[in-house]
Amino acid sequence: MKRTSILLILALMAFVFVGNAQAFSNDRARSVISPYYQADGDGSVYTFVGVSHPSLDTAQTRIGLTLSAVGLSEDGSGNNTSFSVDSGETHRIFVVTTNDSLFDPNGSAFSGDSRVHFITSSGSSSGFLRALSSNTNPAVAESNGRFNNLSQLSFWGVVVVRANSTGFAMEFVGDAHDSSILPGTSLVPVNGTTTGPARGIN
Repeated sequence: MKRTSILLILALMAFVFVGNAQAFSNDRARSVISPYYQADGDGSVYTFVGVSHPSLDTAQTRIGLTLSAVGLSEDGSGNNTSFSVDSGETHRIFVVTTNDSLFDPNGSAFSGDSRVHFITSSGSSSGFLRALSSNTNPAVAESNGRFNNLSQLSFWGVVVVRANSTGFAMEFVGDAHDSSILPGTSLVPVNGTTTGPARGIN
């Protein structure tokens, strides 16, 4: 029954996500999206996201982005975080409520770690995550032939139910895990743009 409920929730979230897809269609060359995140006001549920730079041959050595929680119940400008990921680095992002003592940004567990970021909510929140590249022209390779876009990064994450140490994995669309063209095939722009080659492991 639990599995059926989770699948039903994911199917409904996918429907909502598709309905909102038009909102960022103009930025599809710069975006990575995940259809669901959750942070409960009592701290029982939070979201963890990892962003890794796997040092692909096609990737620029530093790639900047802004990760936003769309639909967040916010108490200020805490619904997004901006950072740059260097080759070989992994950044950790937590979507939590502001009163969650386990995730105190100033606590000893996280203080001074520039690769840990927080998106905070004043109460229970859910919605979808959107990452936007800081490069406004991601389809064009840099002078060294490498790309500065989010298809060069690997996004992964989980919505965690703390009480029983369970949860479910998040899906991300637009990152290095997305399918790509076969080797030796030229990139064909869609509407004049392409994000460039990705790893294509799917």
